[in-house]
Amino acid sequence: MGFGLYTTGRGGGEPVPVRIEDYAWSEPMGQRAGARERRERADGSRPGSTSRASDGRSYFPDGSFPRVLSGPEDYYFHTDGSFSVTLPVGPAELEVWRGFEYEPVTRTVDVRAGEWSSVEVRLERWIDMAAEGWYSGDNHIHPNYGGHYFVTPLDLGNKALAEDLNVANGMIANYWANSRVEDLEHFLGHPHPHPDPRTIVYYNEEYRPNFFAHMSLLNLVQLITPFYIGYEGTAYRELYPDNAAVLRRVHEQGGIGGYVHPFGLSHRGPDPAPGGARELPVDAILGLADFVDVSCIWSDELGTAAIWYRLLNTGSRIPATAGTDVMTDMWRHPAVGTTRSYVYTAEEELDYDEWADAMAAGHAFVTSGPILTLDVEGMGMGEELAVSGGESVTVAVTARSLFEMERLDIIRNGEIIHTVEATGDGKSIEAEIDVRMDGSGWVAARVLGPPQHGAMDSYLFAHTNPVFVIADGEPVRSQEDAAFFVRWIERTLEDLHSMDRWDDPAHKAEVIATFEEGLRLYQDQAVGR
Repeated sequence: MGFGLYTTGRGGGEPVPVRIEDYAWSEPMGQRAGARERRERADGSRPGSTSRASDGRSYFPDGSFPRVLSGPEDYYFHTDGSFSVTLPVGPAELEVWRGFEYEPVTRTVDVRAGEWSSVEVRLERWIDMAAEGWYSGDNHIHPNYGGHYFVTPLDLGNKALAEDLNVANGMIANYWANSRVEDLEHFLGHPHPHPDPRTIVYYNEEYRPNFFAHMSLLNLVQLITPFYIGYEGTAYRELYPDNAAVLRRVHEQGGIGGYVHPFGLSHRGPDPAPGGARELPVDAILGLADFVDVSCIWSDELGTAAIWYRLLNTGSRIPATAGTDVMTDMWRHPAVGTTRSYVYTAEEELDYDEWADAMAAGHAFVTSGPILTLDVEGMGMGEELAVSGGESVTVAVTARSLFEMERLDIIRNGEIIHTVEATGDGKSIEAEIDVRMDGSGWVAARVLGPPQHGAMDSYLFAHTNPVFVIADGEPVRSQEDAAFFVRWIERTLEDLHSMDRWDDPAHKAEVIATFEEGLRLYQDQAVGR
């Protein structure tokens, strides 16, 4: 783990490194070489971890970056396909994973004192989503964020390749609540080069105003500055500009922006306080927010989905996306792509612009493992189907997974209308039902499952973006959900009016006007206008 020993004079002076040529082990040790047949360029695997050596501990190759996932204490490291590691004598277990589309493999080897033992592992794809035009991506990765290792763009691309993740969006951002900006030197305004054609690394930006909520800004040609607002003790303590102004600047340069790690457990309730992504409802109804990360390691998927359903019910077509928010230079963190969006571009080759456009159009599902399909009378995720009022539509859903699933839900307008419980090993579920559409709305599907080894979120979750079913040309509307957001924005406006966090009265008036504009739109819908 990078251990170093130095000597220095008693009175100070330059430290002199002590050369460590070998380790003096306290018990007999042997060496094991691990390899995986390379059938793809620059191959990788995760975790290439000897998580159960004979002494019950995990060991790692010299020079690797050992990682551990809090909670289940799953240890892992990334490799380019071959490695060697020194282990205590006795049986040791090697476990190799590569994302969600390869079957994991476990091998046991007998380690003997002073000898080399070799093992070869061949990973098999059970599905190739990219070959079908679906490319996976992570919207929220911090390559460097205060950890002990320095991650370069090539490192990030190789981690993505090891996880079979096609698009890795590295976030340039200020560090926690101070003014230091991480990874600024890696911004190009276009993707970084990577030897694998199915791997794209693009350094973008997390814009981090704590009151209005954090956003991921993608496909940027220019960074948005300042990188944060509203931080006491910095030059940018003012609550200005609002996120709406930032999103307009992003759109002017052809980029997209959306909300990350939005909501927690408390937002599962019927009338939660407007915390988390506080400005999201405003920017959604104004048509400015391009996506919301329904799936994220550090927020609650079901709590976020509850608010997302209300946004969809009030006519916003904001798609669900996924971003892990992992800090890849920290040893106690999940891997990139632990949650991800699968985006359908229908193209044989991966192109970042096409991928970002398709994601913003909702042609995607989010997942921490399961692979989903959704068909509503031939229409797929993010598409629109025109029907007559009272007409029934056939909804077909499939869910396949490396991990154990508990249930598949079909959801219409935020309500579960059909559930299929998993049977057998819980790795495959199908459903097909007819749904009567008495008015305009939307239909989507989701999967839930327990926490388990190999899956790195607190529970298994996957969700499609909806198919919008428009009856007799009427828009999707909900007076109840509009009234919910009226209360939300009114309480936020009370907070804004009570605070003295502006350098110019005109700035406060501009922010207030943005929230009042969103409020009026929800008020009109709440009273049926």
